[in-house]
This record gives sequence, structure tokens and C-alpha cells, in this order.
Amino acid sequence: MPVIIGLVSEPVHREVVSKLNIILLRTINTVKAFAVQKAGADTMLVYSSGNIYNSNNSYGGFSDIRLKENIISGSSQWNDIKALKFKNYNLKSNPDLVQLGIIAQDLEAAGMSGLIGEHPATDAQIALNSELSGSMVKSVKTSVLHLKAVKALQEAMEKIESLEKRVSDLENF
Repeated sequence: MPVIIGLVSEPVHREVVSKLNIILLRTINTVKAFAVQKAGADTMLVYSSGNIYNSNNSYGGFSDIRLKENIISGSSQWNDIKALKFKNYNLKSNPDLVQLGIIAQDLEAAGMSGLIGEHPATDAQIALNSELSGSMVKSVKTSVLHLKAVKALQEAMEKIESLEKRVSDLENF
């Protein structure tokens, strides 16, 4: 059964939080906005900055072969990774923090729309840019992007090993 967490009456809130070992911090200026605990220790924290931390540095998706079908070897990711355009930027909501990242619209222009997610603009986003009202906001599926980069790294390793063998063969000729 799905659990929906929101602003509910205090008795219900306490009961849900107690059963799920979840702490909701609803203070507007709080740093730690959401916490999951096991045996009284934090196991996952979500901060108001958007950062998420967990106790074992493990993030993942379902990967059991019994849940998958049509399995084939992954295709080359070399050109996709080469096409990435990294940018320095700051979010309008945090102008003092310069970040390094990918712009969703750049990925779309490079033909990688499968790496883009969309969700309705939130009130906070609309407050920063009124043009977003009634619009979808784009996000980058960074976990998928990381897998593409690992695949491209494997390809680079194969190329390096092949070149090393060719150099060795030439030196021993």
C-alpha cells in the first residue's frame, strides 16, 4: 500500500511516523527536512538543499534478472558521452552556489531525450520564473547518465588496451 506523507493532523502524523520510523521536519528554515531512522539512528536524510544522504552510500534500482526480459548487450555510449556539454551555472534559488552539470535542453538537442524527466512546475519554481506557470519542468536522469559513462569508460579501456598491444607489438618487431 502506498504511503503518502503530507501535512496531516498531529495524532495521525505521530502514528504514521512512529510505524514507519520516519521523521518529518516541517520547520520552514530547517536544514534537515526529512529523515528515516532504524533503531534510533539516521539511515537516510533529505535536506532542504535537495541533497540526499544515506548511511551506506548505496543507491540503486531493481536489477534482478528474474524481473527483466529481452536482455541484450548494451550498445556503444561513446558518442553520447562525447556529446555532453558540461556547464557551470547557479540556480536562481541559490545564486551564490556555482555548480557543474548538464542542461536538460542540451541533452534533448543532442538526441538524448531518454535522459530527461518532466514534472509540473512547483509553486516555488513558478515564484522564481512566472513563465513556468502551467508548464512542465525538465530534469536529468543522472543515474542513467552515470551508467552510460561507465559503459563509455569500458569502451575507452578496450581502445587503450588495443593500442597498448599494437605499440608493444611494434616495439618487439
